[in-house]
Amino acid sequence: MPALLGSCVSQKTTPEQELALNSMAKRGDTPEAQTKFMRDQHTTVVAGVVTGRVLGAAAVYALGNRLGPLGQIAVYLGGAAVGGLVGDQIISQPVARKKALAQASEANLDAAIKESITENAKARRQVAALRTELISYKNRVTAAQAKGDAKEFAKIKDGLLTLNKNVAAQVREYDSGIGMQKQIIAKVSPANAKQPKLSSTLKESIESRNTLETERKLVVSLMNSLPAQSS
Repeated sequence: MPALLGSCVSQKTTPEQELALNSMAKRGDTPEAQTKFMRDQHTTVVAGVVTGRVLGAAAVYALGNRLGPLGQIAVYLGGAAVGGLVGDQIISQPVARKKALAQASEANLDAAIKESITENAKARRQVAALRTELISYKNRVTAAQAKGDAKEFAKIKDGLLTLNKNVAAQVREYDSGIGMQKQIIAKVSPANAKQPKLSSTLKESIESRNTLETERKLVVSLMNSLPAQSS
């Protein structure tokens, strides 16, 4: 019977399982956690096959009795085999797929939260670096004003133009990420335990984006304060 059971249980990874495993990997789950998930999937499938096998065998039990000992064994095995296949397709596979999709959904939410936290930390570093760079440019402007150095002013303006362009691109990236976060939250039930964390990371993302945009405007303001270059 173990061989019969094994023939009814699919050994291939389903698309739903692949999705769940990929989502778990993106979330940062360990290989052990992924193995545990697949073990649960296998257990679910086996339970469905066993249920189907028992029901299939019971359904033909009476017929087997009428055919004698050999007929009873043959019909029992046939009923168990068919029941196992039915259990695999009707009982176990839908349940396993539902579990896999649920796992993928939860893993994707965790991955989204993790990515948002990472990006917010990155934004704080960018703001700190930008503030330091602005101080450096202001010091250069003060020195150039003291010397009346037109060439230095030209270099400063070129640098600020590049800096403004780079920061503007960063702000656009955050706008895109915030848009994705809003889409995810819109699809999550308010009753979901992860909703508060999703909302708090979104709020922090918006604050980080706005702070970065404020610093970009300071770059533009400093650039506009430079004396006009003579042709």
